[in-house]
Amino acid sequence: MTGRLDRLEQAGLVIRSSGPGDRRSLLVTLTDHGRQVIDKAVDAGVRTQQLLLTDLSPGRRGQLNDLLRDLLADVTRDASRPPPSQARAVERARPTARR
Repeated sequence: MTGRLDRLEQAGLVIRSSGPGDRRSLLVTLTDHGRQVIDKAVDAGVRTQQLLLTDLSPGRRGQLNDLLRDLLADVTRDASRPPPSQARAVERARPTARR
């Protein structure tokens, strides 16, 4: 992580400063130039997504939109729960009640 931040800082995209009240923490802030780079990258990503979707009919785009919305809702709702593989491991580790 430090190496990546070093490169971003050297490129003038971020600045680092000490965290308030705790010398061990570090705040990383986008510079104006960094914000411009991010804006361009987001715009390019949106244009690419639009290009990829041009061959889909409006109905298929609607289906994709609905599926992605459902997926996002599931991920958001389940963010506090462990992934299924971890949940199974927890279930196996729990002692069973004896009768």
